Amino acid sequence: MALIGYIYDRNNSLIGQLFGVVGFQCTMKLNDISTGELSISNESLQDALILLKENNRIKVTLGNDDGTEQELISWYIRGIEASLTTTMIKIEDLISMFDDKIIYSQISFTGTITQLLQNILDGLNQRENTGITLSCDVTEVVSKEYPRGEAIGNILKDLRQNTYEYCVKSNILYFQTTIGIDRSLIWNDYRELVWDLNSPLDRSIRDAKLVMDIKQMCNACLGKDATNLIIAEDVASIGKFGRIERSISNNGNIQEAVNNYIQERKDSIKEFDIAPNISDFFFCDVGDMVRVYINSGNDIMFYDWPLKVIEKSYTAWEMPKVTFKLAKNKVKTIELNEKIKEINRRVQKLELK
Repeated sequence: MALIGYIYDRNNSLIGQLFGVVGFQCTMKLNDISTGELSISNESLQDALILLKENNRIKVTLGNDDGTEQELISWYIRGIEASLTTTMIKIEDLISMFDDKIIYSQISFTGTITQLLQNILDGLNQRENTGITLSCDVTEVVSKEYPRGEAIGNILKDLRQNTYEYCVKSNILYFQTTIGIDRSLIWNDYRELVWDLNSPLDRSIRDAKLVMDIKQMCNACLGKDATNLIIAEDVASIGKFGRIERSISNNGNIQEAVNNYIQERKDSIKEFDIAPNISDFFFCDVGDMVRVYINSGNDIMFYDWPLKVIEKSYTAWEMPKVTFKLAKNKVKTIELNEKIKEINRRVQKLELK
């Protein structure tokens, strides 16, 4: 399969095609700048200064044997590095472009995040028609102040608050509750990653690690605000694990904060880090949810939950290489135990039949 590069100007008009590709690498990330490199033989490169101008757009596709093409990336040129034999094109997705765009007036705003982002994009497109539009499903009302000269990229990071997700696809800025498709549901373009002790030929997980650590737990908490001290305990957890004491500070509802803190940490917690073994770059997209099932023969290393894809990469030098990265997940041991019991009950029913 051949790599094909297409160059567009800032108005997305096709101005050239790249031949003699000798190497390519890209890494797509969720809520972060995606980066890549495309290397071209100098002998194959014509009109280089025109085509490879900074801020020009670039699309890289994978040519199939049947003549069709699959798009790998459609980003922009950040810059180039050239040697006597090859030219390396540094490319990034359009999220990176927002680090090079600023607001020209101070912002003091109260309203929805959707309206704030639309105002910022309108101001940007008045100065330069980027062609970028907004798709936002966030209805949260915020009060925000940003100084003149603040980078739009920093504003996006601030508004996300580890709650929302954003990316740019096909010149659309998506700022949403979640990006991607839930492929963990069997009726919705299902995707599953498996490591089953009983099915060695069907494994699609390269490695998995589990951490259980008492430092992640708490069953007795002292909460402090400006005037109050609140103590909360979980008797059942203390009886099972002994006292695991922490203290927290909160300027809001301290009683609610303490109760929530213990509720989240009173049980033993398993933190899973799972590395897929998938060779198909188009298996799923960054932001998608996939089903993950691990059965290693004991109840410690058992997992049956969805996980979000937060990164994927494609490397084509001598041999193509594809990697996916999943979000780490913390699961209460009690929840896993209940799921194992449920599976065992299903197996027993099947055996009786």
